[in-house]
Amino acid sequence: MRDMSLPSASRSIESNHHDPIACAVLASGVSMSILALTGSPSSRCLSSALTRRAAALLRERGQRVDILGVDNLPAEDLIQARHDGTAAAALRGWVEQADVVLLGAFARNDCLPCGLIAMLDLLDWPPRRGAFAGKIVVPLVTWTSGARLLAIEQNVKTVLSALHASHVLSGVYAADTQIRLNRRGNAELDGEIDRRLLGLVDEIIRIARPSRAAWDAVSRSAQTGFRGAVSHTPALARCAV
Repeated sequence: MRDMSLPSASRSIESNHHDPIACAVLASGVSMSILALTGSPSSRCLSSALTRRAAALLRERGQRVDILGVDNLPAEDLIQARHDGTAAAALRGWVEQADVVLLGAFARNDCLPCGLIAMLDLLDWPPRRGAFAGKIVVPLVTWTSGARLLAIEQNVKTVLSALHASHVLSGVYAADTQIRLNRRGNAELDGEIDRRLLGLVDEIIRIARPSRAAWDAVSRSAQTGFRGAVSHTPALARCAV
């Protein structure tokens, strides 16, 4: 039985006071709610390592990042698509609270992993509810070198469109030859991918900061609506699954 609540360390905010963007974010007092969803059951999967690297960079810039993987959900709920289960409800709660969603996936033969698709399917309840509506969604995708990038990107767009994602950043797509794992299981990126990821992190902060401020203004002025409703939803602290 797994605990859907995240370890306290994942909620810690790390800062780098030598980074001008980090200083600006910390000085503003604005911290976004960022959720990373990973579709691999293994922490040593390249996409999981890439997602952890992105999360670490965002934390260095003063942001809170939570990570939920497909391994946080019971296999039977995924296989049997238990939309009304406790785990699915907790997953939807985490997503509803997020301003930004990082989506980590490893594509094999042009296809997204079944585990990730099953995880996202639990979000789409009731059907077509638009789980990613109003979110900034960031794909972080790795793939085998024999796969076709255009086909992978199209598959990602199709899935995100079904979840009503209207603001999707270009993300990072990396072949398995462009990312390696060191002995600690951390990602080592080649120069091009590393530059893309750094630029993406800066873009997330630039775009999302005013978005968060706008949401906060709406919540203060009206206690109804999507963001206002979420602000009054009890926190999903612990959910044994």
